[in-house]
Amino acid sequence: MKQTLNQGFISIKRKAFDVRISDVKTVKNFEDAWIRLLTLVNFRDGKVRLGKTELTCREGESIRQLKSWAAFFGWSRYRTKIFFDKLTEMHLVQTNCYKGHFIVRVVNYHEWVPKRAVETKVDEETMKRAFEIFWSEYERITGIPKADRLATFTEWRVLTEEDMNLAIQNIQPYFEAVYEAQMGYKKSARHFLKERSFVLN
Repeated sequence: MKQTLNQGFISIKRKAFDVRISDVKTVKNFEDAWIRLLTLVNFRDGKVRLGKTELTCREGESIRQLKSWAAFFGWSRYRTKIFFDKLTEMHLVQTNCYKGHFIVRVVNYHEWVPKRAVETKVDEETMKRAFEIFWSEYERITGIPKADRLATFTEWRVLTEEDMNLAIQNIQPYFEAVYEAQMGYKKSARHFLKERSFVLN
């Protein structure tokens, strides 16, 4: 499954950081996961193909397998399910299942992400901040130690805004594809960018 409409840098209203999901002692960092969730859902309506079926994935929605959500958060599926159950209980999201995929919809999406945010031009500071996210996520997901930061940043800064978002979004799918193919070799962050491995077929 390939999704493309959760691309684009966004700003998030301050109230999104005020959500406190408490009384769940077995799960940590729910607040951070909530912010991450807001960056993963679609910023506008689009189409998603699941096998031979084409679905409309609405603004503020995302369709992924639960294991993909778990991998993104670095949690077990059980912990991830508790997280979404708690968000549902707080009326922050609505969830549904379709053919093994987990559909998540952020309730009142634009109370958290204003429409004008998707039109904001990326500046140097935002570009650098996005690189820090990529730099950390690549090591966390692939297990490859950070190296050649300057060379990697040189590759990063020539990317388009769309490519930067794809590079962050598709680390996990790339890693899963390498693992499933039993290739063994995983590219460094620099080569991942240079060879445009974030563009999935």
